[in-house]
Amino acid sequence: MPTKTLSRRSMLRGAAGAALCLPALEAMMPRTARAAEEAIPKRYVFTYGGTSSGRYRTNTEGDMLVPSSYGELSTVGADMYALQPLVEHGVLDDVSLVSNLLIPWGPSEGSLAPGGRLTELDFHFGPTVTPQLSGLKALVKGKMFAPSSEQRLVEAMSPDTTFSSLNYRVQPVDYLGGNGGSAGRISFRRDGDSIIPMDPIVSPQLAYQNLFSSFQPPDASPAALAAMQRRLSVLDRVSAASRDLMATLGSADRERLQRHLHEIEMLEAQLQASPPQGSEHCMMLDDPGADPQIGGTHDGSGELGGGSGWSDENRRAALLTDLTHMALTCELSHYAALQYTNWKSWMSAKHLEHGLGLDIHEIGHNGSVPAEAMGDVVAWHIRHFARLVRLLKDTPQWDGSSLLDHTALVLCFEGGHGTDPLSGSYSTHSTENMSVLVAGGAGGLRRGLHIDGEQRHPAQATLSAMEAVGYTGAFGDFSEGIDQLFG
Repeated sequence: MPTKTLSRRSMLRGAAGAALCLPALEAMMPRTARAAEEAIPKRYVFTYGGTSSGRYRTNTEGDMLVPSSYGELSTVGADMYALQPLVEHGVLDDVSLVSNLLIPWGPSEGSLAPGGRLTELDFHFGPTVTPQLSGLKALVKGKMFAPSSEQRLVEAMSPDTTFSSLNYRVQPVDYLGGNGGSAGRISFRRDGDSIIPMDPIVSPQLAYQNLFSSFQPPDASPAALAAMQRRLSVLDRVSAASRDLMATLGSADRERLQRHLHEIEMLEAQLQASPPQGSEHCMMLDDPGADPQIGGTHDGSGELGGGSGWSDENRRAALLTDLTHMALTCELSHYAALQYTNWKSWMSAKHLEHGLGLDIHEIGHNGSVPAEAMGDVVAWHIRHFARLVRLLKDTPQWDGSSLLDHTALVLCFEGGHGTDPLSGSYSTHSTENMSVLVAGGAGGLRRGLHIDGEQRHPAQATLSAMEAVGYTGAFGDFSEGIDQLFG
């Protein structure tokens, strides 16, 4: 007969009662003791950069990301400026680049192709992003009508992990004031008939605490377990009272309360969390210490000075990458959304290769700066993506494979370059010539290729990565991925 397993959550829920009297069962043994009998779970990471992927303003300027021919990236793309981080981290053969993708546009809903956007909507704050996140048409600025990709996986796969998914953002604030609002979100979940935005964790310290500080040791005393149950009972009462209040509220307050209830559910999961499971490669990371200082705001034009537009995003990205990697390694979660920069990002480029005192959005429009400056912007995102790929590649599994072999990762950008449907001119405000990077070997994904997307939708590349980890449904308007990504 097949061996039954107890979920960590189920075991913990019974830990204060009957489970204390149970003998040692095979289902309670550490994962490493049963590794040879188990399939290795697949992981999925969706990442996003709030910049266009190219700036091709003249016939001589060229594209810093996309090679001029298709085939093996090590042959056709090894010298591409924005792909150098893949070379530096030794993962060029582990990542495929799908280019020549398109989010189409049209003047009315009836005229839109699948996943398209209305011509009248400005480029930024939704029309290019929401079709990528949901696979659906963009009809309203910044409005999502379906869950994002990692939340669709949560719905479909019902992962038995401490955290159903992770949701992080590197750029902590918008730099034009506020905390990013819609532009600071890439994760949306379903709650009944509503689609609820999920605010990401932007603090590495908070992300660390959420992952590691609430674990109950396996030899916790009955008193400690009882204390945990008391905390959970308080959360249950708060949750019940909040749901009773829901029917009396207006739509805006209902949305806020729904998000609050979701945060309570996440806290409950943290309080129920068991110690990390897995091999010697699963370990508690060092405390990252205080978060880097938040940078100053600016007006989005002119030379940036001092700390304007910069909150040491390099360190923040490194810390959140480490935490994402370890959470996947320890099976605290199988799915993650990692946003590097806000939609229409105003982050400073002063700390990038060329050290220009402009924000990265301005570099996409400023013809007086070298094309390599745009390459710096794209490469900055790819550098942190490449590092995560490398960490996964360096994490062995019990069968001799790497964690990367069982993971699918996606990197999407806000736009490409081409015709701006509002102005009719050539611009980075375009959803022509879009590109998506897909990494990992889950589900037989092909790696190390430059693939012609043949003007298919970027969401189809994301759907391919979702299919690679076991998803079988549609993604918004799309039921087919990019077939060239599979051998």
